[in-house]
Amino acid sequence: MTVKGTSIKVENNIPDIIKGLTGKQIDALGDTIGGMLKVALSDRIQSGDSSWIPLSKAWAEEKGHGRPWYFTGILGGSIDWEVKDGKVNVGIIDAGSYRDGENVATVAAKLEYGSGKIPARPLFRPVAEDEMPKVEKEAFSFVKDLIKKEKI
Repeated sequence: MTVKGTSIKVENNIPDIIKGLTGKQIDALGDTIGGMLKVALSDRIQSGDSSWIPLSKAWAEEKGHGRPWYFTGILGGSIDWEVKDGKVNVGIIDAGSYRDGENVATVAAKLEYGSGKIPARPLFRPVAEDEMPKVEKEAFSFVKDLIKKEKI
């Protein structure tokens, strides 16, 4: 998972799983995994995380709710994935800026790690950790299905 300008490395067994796949097969698997993680990140933004420090009362009142990772929907809507060189990058990928000029990825990094008055409210790292068993299971299933169909 990647936040533009910040890389979060997640160790897994997927590189061992995909040895021997064609480029198209890797891209298809990558798209499946990317989609899974995008949904998981979006779900966590909507539902929140009990480990996140609540918003200040004043900021929650201004926003009209207490969800730390949601305000205008731009941030959550900027989560995407790309498959590049056999790797899946999921995060804020070239999302641009808000109307005030602040980079969307910068806002995500501030929320992820904390900055100034903003306490850390990790999203990408816990989702990656929580979803990795499902991602590995999907990768194994994908390869198993290819073997069954004699595609590899």
